[in-house]
Amino acid sequence: VGIDRFYPVDLKLAGGSAPSTVGLGWLAEKGFRTVLDLRDASRIDSAFIAEASRRGLRYVSCPTDLAKLDAGQVERFSAELALDAARPLYFFDDDGRAAGALWYVRRVLTDKVAWALARREADLALRHERPDSGDYYVAKLGTFAVRRAA
Repeated sequence: VGIDRFYPVDLKLAGGSAPSTVGLGWLAEKGFRTVLDLRDASRIDSAFIAEASRRGLRYVSCPTDLAKLDAGQVERFSAELALDAARPLYFFDDDGRAAGALWYVRRVLTDKVAWALARREADLALRHERPDSGDYYVAKLGTFAVRRAA
């Protein structure tokens, strides 16, 4: 379908890796309205944005740096996900790692979901073979919580 990692997190919300042109077409065919791009602006090709628009998709850039994750990034991500008019919405980065990490942080801090459930969801979203992938999210949440408290 043109998307290496695609994980539905609810009826009108999915996350994963960056879609190809074919993937953008598939998203449009499936009724998605918005694509939320978590990649750094320097990694985004203007042709990709134009193709999303041509397919009738609302394109939103929300650059996320996991090494410097802060409350503003999580709040912007959460705000976009909360817009009913934007759904169905697909959020993504190059390989799905930032998408999974942001979903994990949002689920724990905003939705108040148990960290073990959020970790399983994030692991599924990434489909990691790494046995320590859950630890990755726990570390990201800890790093974010420390920054948030400062």
